[in-house]
Amino acid sequence: MEHGDTFILDTCRSKKGITVWEITHGELALTHHTQHPSFLVSFPDPHLHYALIEDLESSFDVLECTFRSIYEEYEGFSINAGRDIAEQIEKQTRYQARLFNVDIRPEQRFAAETREGPGGWRGIDRFIPEHEFPGTMMEISCSENPHRSEHTGVITIRDLTEGRRPYILSGPDQQNIDDLCDIVQSSDPDVILFPEYDRWSSFICTAADKWGIPNTLSRTGRFRSLSSRSYFSYGRMEHRLGARMPEGRIIIDTRQSFMYREGDIRGILLASRITGLSPNLTSRLTPGTLISSYEVYEALARGIAVPFRKSDAESYRRLEDMRLDYRGGLTLQPQPGIYEGVTQIDFTSFYPSIIVKYNLSPETLKFPEREGFLATVLDPILKLRHVTKQKKKSDPGYAGMDGILKWMLVTCFGYTGYKNARFGRIEVHEQITLRATELLQE
Repeated sequence: MEHGDTFILDTCRSKKGITVWEITHGELALTHHTQHPSFLVSFPDPHLHYALIEDLESSFDVLECTFRSIYEEYEGFSINAGRDIAEQIEKQTRYQARLFNVDIRPEQRFAAETREGPGGWRGIDRFIPEHEFPGTMMEISCSENPHRSEHTGVITIRDLTEGRRPYILSGPDQQNIDDLCDIVQSSDPDVILFPEYDRWSSFICTAADKWGIPNTLSRTGRFRSLSSRSYFSYGRMEHRLGARMPEGRIIIDTRQSFMYREGDIRGILLASRITGLSPNLTSRLTPGTLISSYEVYEALARGIAVPFRKSDAESYRRLEDMRLDYRGGLTLQPQPGIYEGVTQIDFTSFYPSIIVKYNLSPETLKFPEREGFLATVLDPILKLRHVTKQKKKSDPGYAGMDGILKWMLVTCFGYTGYKNARFGRIEVHEQITLRATELLQE
């Protein structure tokens, strides 16, 4: 496939906006773009809040405007301010004000507005799988187990691009980290695969500061912190490690990253391309967060306001209706016994296909004639999944991208019923299972 001249490697937020790291004809460059935080607000009755509006106009750039959500249009204001101001507006209006686009990641907003996100070639359709990565790669591993030791042990460094003889660092920690940073600086790889990096990153950064060693794992010397968190998923308590994410270079914890294990580097770059998020971030997010981020990107790119607080997870219904609606999916109980000639049927992306075919989306529940937001945003990745699933049969290089798309599409059904999903609603969840039951019974 012919591509453009520039591959967008990474995007990072800065104090004044966004920094874009690009590879053009094998040369790395960065550009800075000014961006100010902003959000949208609509007051049910602006006359009741005229004093608040005047105060905002005296302190910030405020523009009266009309904007739309997936449901309707709003008369309101665009305010150049951050989340703290939005939350103060909520409190002063006793949560009557409707707020949108408040907590959007700046780099994702930039990608949606410019249609230039990381992980792909500039000017090429991001839903085409053939975005070949032009950069260089390195692998770093430590012999010690970070669960049991505070010392890195022997550090092995391999050049994955030119296949040169590996470096073996077996000295004391201070010497190892000094040599590691020297080698990274001289080789200057675009991507580093580093098993257990998220556990080692804090130790390496702290040790480098302690011993006055320039930490070249980040091309700017700065790192963005990703907090650790525990969450409940599919009946299990999961934990995500915190991490120090570099700027201008991609470092993937190949042992901790579920998305890398399922998608390799091509899958991670595809996830970045369609969500507008840094590969450093997409390698550390869950499939559900990726599909939600993709929906947010598409909303911003289409000029649809993204709600700050979820207020439409479920509408009020009568108990009799709920009993009928909550029947769930179709389960056929098999008769115990020994059988021959058993056939297994697997449907590719069954629920996402139902969403697209039957135009299911929160706003189409009352207005089925409308073009549904969920249906239109899932359609291109569903088509891309069909392409990657076919191509991986003859070319294993497509398997990673297919794995990423598979997991994103698997979780998109669950997110329609998740109470905090930006574009979810339980009635859509129920309609999907209802359609599935009808199709299986035909």
